[in-house]
Amino acid sequence: YKVAYKLTRKHKNIQEKAGEVMGGQVIDLPEFRIYDEGIAEGKLKGAEEHLIKQICRKLRKNKSFDQITEELEEDKKHIEEICVTASKYGPEYDEDTVIKAVLQKTQEN
Repeated sequence: YKVAYKLTRKHKNIQEKAGEVMGGQVIDLPEFRIYDEGIAEGKLKGAEEHLIKQICRKLRKNKSFDQITEELEEDKKHIEEICVTASKYGPEYDEDTVIKAVLQKTQEN
């Protein structure tokens, strides 16, 4: 299993073919699911960090909430939550500090 996992973890089509040949045993390894879940979680976190950085930059330029939501075309409630958290760190709106605060707040909920 370990050899099959290492050979196929980066190539989805190989995973599928190996799974077909071996009766689904290879594709059903927990390591595959954990790896895929980790990738998906990382993408979500990266997108959230990018959004927070954009909001911080716009706040530094003294843009209004309505301008920010219009420009970013995101959920108003979500942007509002980020803006409320970021307002504690203004007028500099240090991106790293705001990211940590927003992510920590998200984990607590």
